[in-house]
Amino acid sequence: MPFISAIVAATLAVQPVAAADSAFTPGGTIGVVRPAPARDRGAAVFDATTADAVESALTDAGFTVIPSAQNARHVASYTITRYAKGAALAKGAKSPAIGMPGGVNGMGAGVSLALGSKVNVGTMVETTMALTITRRGESTPVWEGRAVTYGVTGTRADDPAVLARKLAAALTRNFGAPSGLMVSVP
Repeated sequence: MPFISAIVAATLAVQPVAAADSAFTPGGTIGVVRPAPARDRGAAVFDATTADAVESALTDAGFTVIPSAQNARHVASYTITRYAKGAALAKGAKSPAIGMPGGVNGMGAGVSLALGSKVNVGTMVETTMALTITRRGESTPVWEGRAVTYGVTGTRADDPAVLARKLAAALTRNFGAPSGLMVSVP
């Protein structure tokens, strides 16, 4: 057994070790480049809240966020996309009512059936945030990642500020992970 241990130890000693400086370590100054304003009113709500969430998450990760990317050591850019993925039931949203206005033959009172106050049918939406960090003046990313979450429109979890904070925090927690990783956020 000692002979096998010696062979394993010798083999491990010969194996090349990945360079420590190839890993991305957050720190120093960073400027956040905000994307062009969205034309869609719903997407425009994400503009300011997402920028604030990204800056806050980068600060929490150890960067010093400065207003000008032209003077920062690193430059961060991000995008946020949302796609409808079908219908889903959601708790806590307002309840729709199904009914016949005007009653029978257009006369009399209408009939309405409430579906309950705790469940609603809404649109399932996939929200993805992509974050890319480069060194100032360079085009090759030193780190990039994506985070995705799913939610139902009209719920508290679909609030733009909540989504932006959740996705940005998930991305910056993964700086030690390999670049290009996609994380799913509950």
